[in-house]
Amino acid sequence: MKQFLIKYTGEGLFESNIESWKKWKSTHNASAVFIHIMANSANPGEVDRVTHIIDEKFPEAIYAGCSASGTVFGGNVSDDSIVVCCAMLEKSDCDIRLLSVDLNSASLDETEAKILSEAATVNHLAAIEVIFTLGDYSTDRFCAAFDKLPREVQVFGGAAFGDNETDSYVFAKGLKPTKNTAIIIYYGGSELHFFCEEIEGWKAVGMPTEVTKADGNILYTLDDKPAYEIYHKYLRIPNDSHLFYNALEFPFEFALDDRRNIRRALSCNPDGSMKFSGDVKTGSIARITYGDPKLLIHDVEEGINKVKKFRPQCQLIFSSFGRRTFWGLKETNREVHSFYDVAPASGFFSSGEIIRENGVTKLDNLAIVVAGIREGAAVFGLNTFPTPSAKKDDSNMTLVSRLASFIDAATSDLIEANEKLKLMAVTDQMTQIFNRGEIQKRIDEKVKEVEKNGSSFSLLMFDVDHFKSVNDTYGHAAGDEVLIKLAGTAKEMLKDSGLCASLGRWGGEEFMAILSCDGEEARKTAEELRNLLGSQKFSFDKPVTASFGVTEYCKGDTADGMAGRVDKALYSSKENGRNRVTVL
Repeated sequence: MKQFLIKYTGEGLFESNIESWKKWKSTHNASAVFIHIMANSANPGEVDRVTHIIDEKFPEAIYAGCSASGTVFGGNVSDDSIVVCCAMLEKSDCDIRLLSVDLNSASLDETEAKILSEAATVNHLAAIEVIFTLGDYSTDRFCAAFDKLPREVQVFGGAAFGDNETDSYVFAKGLKPTKNTAIIIYYGGSELHFFCEEIEGWKAVGMPTEVTKADGNILYTLDDKPAYEIYHKYLRIPNDSHLFYNALEFPFEFALDDRRNIRRALSCNPDGSMKFSGDVKTGSIARITYGDPKLLIHDVEEGINKVKKFRPQCQLIFSSFGRRTFWGLKETNREVHSFYDVAPASGFFSSGEIIRENGVTKLDNLAIVVAGIREGAAVFGLNTFPTPSAKKDDSNMTLVSRLASFIDAATSDLIEANEKLKLMAVTDQMTQIFNRGEIQKRIDEKVKEVEKNGSSFSLLMFDVDHFKSVNDTYGHAAGDEVLIKLAGTAKEMLKDSGLCASLGRWGGEEFMAILSCDGEEARKTAEELRNLLGSQKFSFDKPVTASFGVTEYCKGDTADGMAGRVDKALYSSKENGRNRVTVL
């Protein structure tokens, strides 16, 4: 495998470069050619001149590219208008395919079908590269198309750069510069290997908030307040045309179901809702993040060590333009050059980065996605890895890092204190189970839930028999012992029952449980619990029993109606001799 990397400085020299590439291809009998064209501040007219020359002088070459916010060239950041990278694959069965797909939300099902259909025709499919433009379509839905590929297929790529003043665009062989489009590049070959790694470094800070309303990539409210308020309150970022860049270094982390995505704000609407670079899910937990310099450096070093072990022959790098804005040119060059020490590297600064991890494809921001490529087995000793030079911490960065760490630690303490307060507010302090207010709320929620889904549930209520005599004979400390032990025993038994039970102290010596089962199953559970409670030993020599009432939800029931009915069932048990279960 061979990679050629040049800056486009004019037609004559470019044609000469192409002739040398063709000669190398012929001499080494290369089987496939792919050319990346990265257009930094280049207008579509300049791109057309470059692609016209390739079509005319090197017609067998496949190419694709996009608008960028700078490129990776020779181990450094380049702001030249156009950078061209030509990769030659030498193994005989190598196969490179190109597909362009529409990214309108209405056509995503058709897009997925096209992506998977083309993938099925590629022999020994090893990886897919995606170059695309961000828009109003569902990025989650687009990424999900790749999850249906075999798990071993690598997926990586980046989004074309665009901002409030310039449009993003992509282009490819047979496709003029355009937006709302993705270029899908398929790499196949029995000896073609890829290793992909994502590098982050952004750290969450501040209190978590819940996404209470979102639709696609529009975030409306956090904790039922306009989303923009968090930027205004904590960072004093104004809602104007500069928000795109002012908020760039403080993206949001959205966490849901063990998945974490970093999203940057694109713009803010007059109602305080915000448009993000990818989908935002209602119910996810949101926090502002910041660039921790030490964490960024640490994550880059870890990523590089992983890529080293793969022993790539070349690398493709998709780095967020936000990292470049955060670091500045000097530190960005240092970050990029760290990869170049491993193997030749090319790439561009993107608006979003795609990677597939553990079979799941995702879009992130402020990340680096690196794809190492190799033909054949790893050759040890092929690459020499210099020892990284010691990194000097800039004094300002150290101060920022320390202040951010202080804020993060203080926030963690506050979150922990708030969680304790929330728990105290719903917990009966003696028995450490739910208090009456919480168990009443849960009964009401359960009634509303089963009204919607048509399922059922039951209430189980029990009361300690002759509790007053325990207090009168043995003292209130003995009475407390009974309540605490019976509550703990019931809690453990219901936890092990698999009935998704909630247990609370209803008042005095009365307890209420919500069981996700029908009345007959609840009756059996009550009998089992009655026997278990009756077998408990206490510090005084007297058995303690309990009486039970059970009722099942009926269509049209209210929370108060069910509570009243189960109370009648319990009263019936008391009236009929105690230490028994009555079902109403």
